[in-house]
Amino acid sequence: MRIIDGKKLADEIKREVAAGLVAKKREVRFDAVIVGNNAASEIYVRNKFRACEEVGIKFRLHRLDENTAQADLNTLLDKLSNDGYVDAILLQLPLPEHLSSRDAILHIAKTKDVDGLVAGSPFLPCTAQGVLYAIKSVAPEIGGMTAVVLGRSELVGMPIARLLIKENATVIVCHSMTKDIKKWTKQADIIVSAVGKAKLLTADMVRKGAIVIDVGINRLSGGEICGDVDFQKVLPVASAITPVPKGIGPLTIAFLCRNIYNSVL
Repeated sequence: MRIIDGKKLADEIKREVAAGLVAKKREVRFDAVIVGNNAASEIYVRNKFRACEEVGIKFRLHRLDENTAQADLNTLLDKLSNDGYVDAILLQLPLPEHLSSRDAILHIAKTKDVDGLVAGSPFLPCTAQGVLYAIKSVAPEIGGMTAVVLGRSELVGMPIARLLIKENATVIVCHSMTKDIKKWTKQADIIVSAVGKAKLLTADMVRKGAIVIDVGINRLSGGEICGDVDFQKVLPVASAITPVPKGIGPLTIAFLCRNIYNSVL
């Protein structure tokens, strides 16, 4: 078995971005918007800030109160979209329940939508890119392979499925209404779990030699961070597997940096 080192892969991508930014000889500015005090979002934003610092992207964070009105959020996104000094925009999700992310996203300019959320955006979603990159680090050609994606969210699961289809994999998407998920995962050459349920994928659900990609991030009652995969038990079964942390998380942020760089090409 092989543990896919997402941090190492991410560092390689960030070095390429940093070199490209030095060659451009121009300041690149990335503005992120966060609403409220979601603990997980705070961690994600902090990690994005650090990555931007590492590669030389100027990062600015806009903090809005938990009770911010939809109109005020939309107005800020419109302002950033029309600001010639802002190259890239990210709206940190999820939003508080009274706000519509779908409505807000419509106010982000397509050319600045480095999270790939706006319809017609030139950018691919960062997590989906990270997942594909991790898979290809151990299986460069996946055409003809069977891939099972657990989770169908428009933010993660479905973009991953679409990228895998584009690579000519045969893709099965499982979700909360799927009967007998094990029936499908046992057939898979590649399993990607993006559900957000701790240790959902167990060893008996994995075919010997499968590639297992864990996108989930969950906090257990004792404070331990784990993914959707029962890592220690699945490890001997899989041919390759991503850990949590230091798996897909760092790759997601690295591809965000690459998308930001591509926004100024």
